[in-house]
Amino acid sequence: MFTITPVALVGEDFWHELKRVLAPLPGLNLEHISIFPGRNTQVTLQYKTATRREETTTEPMPPLRIEHLQGLAKADGALVNMITGEDVEREAFIWLAEQTSARVYFDVHTLALGRDREGRRYYRVPHRWQDWISRCDIVQLNREEAAVLAQQPQDCEQDALQDFLSSLLALGPSGVLLTLGREGVLAACKDAAENVTLRQLRPRMLPERPVDVIGCGDTFGAAFFAHFLTRQDFFAAAQYATTIATLKTQFTGSLTREQFEKHISNYADFTT
Repeated sequence: MFTITPVALVGEDFWHELKRVLAPLPGLNLEHISIFPGRNTQVTLQYKTATRREETTTEPMPPLRIEHLQGLAKADGALVNMITGEDVEREAFIWLAEQTSARVYFDVHTLALGRDREGRRYYRVPHRWQDWISRCDIVQLNREEAAVLAQQPQDCEQDALQDFLSSLLALGPSGVLLTLGREGVLAACKDAAENVTLRQLRPRMLPERPVDVIGCGDTFGAAFFAHFLTRQDFFAAAQYATTIATLKTQFTGSLTREQFEKHISNYADFTT
């Protein structure tokens, strides 16, 4: 299997706690985490319902630059997850996509979110967002993010979203994944002849109600990319990721080893 190399800036106030959690885990190389001499970005989530929340964030730490990404030069793949929306410089992202061997998986996430003076997040169309999409191999976004980029209402018809996925593929990626919550994922990919195949993949198991949906998109992306890099089967990876993300809804907070063993481990092995 893979060695996972996290690349991030971490505030010095949070580093020791993060290292305590990550260091015992197998297959992790922590050498490319950089310590920021200041406070780690803090995020406050106010739940409105089990699936809807308001987010407030403190001032983001500086973005990753090209020198931070040098350790990925020979990576098989790089999963870029926008947590603050200002996590990596545009030029560094372009360098990663164009000057390394890595397959680049890009989760749009907070790139589609602005931040007001009080740190409250709100949806907005990001400047030159096509620059990011056009450089990656696979794009992940949810319904709200897709509607914002497509400049469609949040309750737009699924046909409009399908057309938008095709337009994203035309920018350069070979695959796009539009997560739909309980409805699964719209997965679209193109072959060498630019022929597009689109499928909606639904969860094969659906809990009666979610406990917490925070982190399900992150879980989906990591599960998909690990499966895809191993098997090179786009739709099988999307179905697998849908299963793992669905299981993540059944507990609160970040995934710990104990929660993994209890909720996910029986479904996680795709190597046999």
